[in-house]
Amino acid sequence: MKNIGTVLTALLCFASVTSAQFNNTNGNGRSAVIKINSVESPWAESRLSEKLTAELSRNGNGEIIKAEVHINFMPPFPSDIYSTDSLSNWGIEAGRRYVIVIAIESERLRKKKSFNIPLVVSKYENVGEVIGELRIADASRRRVVLAERFKFEKEAKRKIQAMPNDDINDADLHISAPEKLRLFSELESQLAKELAEKIRSATNLK
Repeated sequence: MKNIGTVLTALLCFASVTSAQFNNTNGNGRSAVIKINSVESPWAESRLSEKLTAELSRNGNGEIIKAEVHINFMPPFPSDIYSTDSLSNWGIEAGRRYVIVIAIESERLRKKKSFNIPLVVSKYENVGEVIGELRIADASRRRVVLAERFKFEKEAKRKIQAMPNDDINDADLHISAPEKLRLFSELESQLAKELAEKIRSATNLK
């Protein structure tokens, strides 16, 4: 029993020291590192990381950096984003309280029905879609404070079909490369705002 008490005391002391370290060196623990695992886009390089960092830094109440900043003097970022210990250890070594991971599984342009009368007429529209998962680990407490899947959509500028029909490949629905770039840029801007709100709600990055 004495040995168990000694171990528990040591663990409590370690937790207190770790928490104090974050509070003393990082503005009451208002610090975070962001890692975004994105998929290759056929239209343009993703700028979600930059947009999310800007959103979270808007009020100036936290120190937010991208994981890539540490690439030259830190071990590789944990490949297993579901390992709370790995994320926490990495965050502590980087001197950041929160480790925010956004794993993008799919980013695509698809067509969906916007109007439909079965067996009579159907109408389609172009939609940008991003599917992924948001995970936040609190390194000072060594626990996950948020784990949530998300699906975000944005409609492209509406195209007028000369003859509404059930052809999903209707040439009238085609959008140009510049329109696709604009669509996904706007989609990422809106997604960054939505993710920032979720992150603020789960942390003290107000």
